[in-house]
Amino acid sequence: MMSSMENKLKFWKNHWQQWKKSSVTQPEYCKLAGISIHVFRRYSGTFSKHEKRSKKRPSKFILVPENKIQTTTKVKIKTEPSIPDTTMKLHLSEKMFLEIPDTFNKETLLKILKVVETV
Repeated sequence: MMSSMENKLKFWKNHWQQWKKSSVTQPEYCKLAGISIHVFRRYSGTFSKHEKRSKKRPSKFILVPENKIQTTTKVKIKTEPSIPDTTMKLHLSEKMFLEIPDTFNKETLLKILKVVETV
């Protein structure tokens, strides 16, 4: 059983479709059909927007014949966790800087910093 809102939508969509097939203006159609131009225009705008959206967006689904579908019994997907970029950047001067990845050896980093202290 249709709800009251569904009945209204069906009623106004039917009038909108009939008007589109006709060669008269909206006010003329509404006068001939004995319906409110104001309500007709409100629904007409809704139906027009919906129609434009559906024409702009083509379906993202593609029909593939059944005989073209390949089946597999085992599928393995290997994923590696993404490693965030945790590079440390040290600006030592206007012309000198260091970029040190998180995986860099700490002892080597300490040696580099001691050398930098002397510069």
